[in-house]
Amino acid sequence: MLKGAVDGKFLSTATAGGFVGSVFALYATSTGKECNNKAFFDWFEYKGDDDIYKQ
Repeated sequence: MLKGAVDGKFLSTATAGGFVGSVFALYATSTGKECNNKAFFDWFEYKGDDDIYKQ
């Protein structure tokens, strides 16, 4: 989340001229508490059909 009234144009590929560091990943947390649980992910799919690419 960006702070209010902060210009986010420098995060766009149009301004930056290419990759700006966005990465998709699966994430699991114990919210800072010790635990012995494990998370396993068998599948992740991203179609890349977001509205921003349909212009």
